[in-house]
Amino acid sequence: MITRSRVSTKLAVGVPTFLRDHDATSGAGKMWDRVLGGMTRAGMKLDFVDMSRRRPFGRRPDVWLTSGHLGALDVAEPVVAHLHEAPWLEPDDQQLLDPAFRAFYRERSDASARQAALIITPSEFARLQVIDTHQVEASKVRAVPHGVDTEVFSPSRREAGAALVRDAGGALPFVAFVSTVHPRKNLPALRAAMTILAARGVEHRLVLVLSPAPDRQDSTELERAGAADLPGHAGRTVVLRGLSELEVASVMAGADALCAPSWSEGFGFAPLEAMACGTPVVVSNRGSLPEVVGNAGLVVEPEPQAIADALESVLRDPERSALLGQAGRERSRSFSWNATTAGWIDVLQEAANR
Repeated sequence: MITRSRVSTKLAVGVPTFLRDHDATSGAGKMWDRVLGGMTRAGMKLDFVDMSRRRPFGRRPDVWLTSGHLGALDVAEPVVAHLHEAPWLEPDDQQLLDPAFRAFYRERSDASARQAALIITPSEFARLQVIDTHQVEASKVRAVPHGVDTEVFSPSRREAGAALVRDAGGALPFVAFVSTVHPRKNLPALRAAMTILAARGVEHRLVLVLSPAPDRQDSTELERAGAADLPGHAGRTVVLRGLSELEVASVMAGADALCAPSWSEGFGFAPLEAMACGTPVVVSNRGSLPEVVGNAGLVVEPEPQAIADALESVLRDPERSALLGQAGRERSRSFSWNATTAGWIDVLQEAANR
């Protein structure tokens, strides 16, 4: 627990209302829900301000907390900005991100990075990326990992996950993919890997928990392509949409493996949540994924053959699967939202005292 002894009760934090009123189903929304809620429970004074209609304060905040991807704030007090990542100059990302989206968020992220007294990122990979891309001093960027709710993401939900997939018309056993359909997530490589496994006689289905890619006009087309039958193996894909967090946790717990073959990730919620469920994970060796998974999962090149070989080594070996599941659960315990909140509080206090 975060105790009041960690928090200066004299510290007043200004927070733009757009952070409170976010989409709580997204990864960013989950983060803001957990962190802002944790700060409130810790006794911090959060003053939510509509930045489009600035009202007078009873007292000015000591420090502001904001999303750096939404631009600089028109304020005089120190600002702490959260930047999830900075993919704007990465060669792979330049090919996969919509050009208008990339230009819009790069400009705003640049402005915020320049203004911020301190910057929070969720991983060391993202920290170095922010420093390099936005040309800011290394000393002002802090890596504070996200957390996982181990009461929600738990092995106890395995049977519920199996029932959910069966009710959707899917057969067991299965491999899970939980993500948006953005090209950065590299779903085609996983589909190709599952086709290889089917040809080898592996009976697992591919269960896709999909959500739209917010920057893509072709999101529906991408979903349709991702949900299509595997070539030569009809009935091997099952698509689930619009699930609650508990339902997503159940699917993860019910899977024999979760695969995240992304080309890049600033953090990687899905692998961490699957590890908390005791589900073995196979991830790409890109972005922050090796950092999050550590030695508790299989880290491979994001190409079909490597993914297929790694998945097969888990799906055909119950002993190895059990060991990876246990290692994942143990590692997930080091990622708590209480620790995340405490880390953010430390950064806010430091910025306010500058």
